[in-house]
Amino acid sequence: MKKTLAFALVLVLVTLAGWAGDISLKEILQTNYQSSGGLDNIKKLKSVYFKGKVTIPLQNLEIPMEMWYQEPNKVRTESNFQGMAILQVYDGETAWGVIPFAGITEPQKLPEDQAREVIEQAEGMYPLLDYEEKGHQVEYEGREDLEGTEVYKLKFTRKDGRVVYFYLDTESCIELKTLTYIKQNESEYKTETYYGDYKEFDGLMFPTSLQVHINGQHQTTISFEEVKTNVSIDPALFILPEKTR
Repeated sequence: MKKTLAFALVLVLVTLAGWAGDISLKEILQTNYQSSGGLDNIKKLKSVYFKGKVTIPLQNLEIPMEMWYQEPNKVRTESNFQGMAILQVYDGETAWGVIPFAGITEPQKLPEDQAREVIEQAEGMYPLLDYEEKGHQVEYEGREDLEGTEVYKLKFTRKDGRVVYFYLDTESCIELKTLTYIKQNESEYKTETYYGDYKEFDGLMFPTSLQVHINGQHQTTISFEEVKTNVSIDPALFILPEKTR
């Protein structure tokens, strides 16, 4: 009887110790903001300009790209492949673009599945910031091992029901990976994005290398050589040409 009670007491103490040593979602997010440059600096961010390239290893291709992001919800990504302009834009209301390899050769509104990706990208550089005000939910799901690095796993449920998992370094709480499932037509794809080579620009930390894996296969690497914050952006960059509306 005494041994049973002693064993039960040990289990209780171990459980309590585990709870005491864990971390709250609020603490994770606070550390994430601080490591990213501080909440005050993040909230002062009104625009960002990125210049870099997209590398497709399987085809040994490098495609130059530029991206403009304007608060609160505008984005334009532009690249050029073999003389063909590729555009993906969200003006705050309409997602439009030019995607020649998808048969979209003139500026026009994007199909729903492609539009959703652009709209989510436009929502903000820091999706975990003020998530409740945007109608999303975030849950802390514990710790995991990410290729030898201990990470916190967060379940981010968008207001439309789509789920994205965030994996944050346990020391800095900086994003190391996101995981989501994307549906296109009748197919579903497991999409993982790995964030690395963080650098400071105007007091804020940005990943300058992003690797995208689809169904476990490395598809693209996006690398940025230039990042400028709070730049002046011509509003015309986001406007769908009138003749195509």
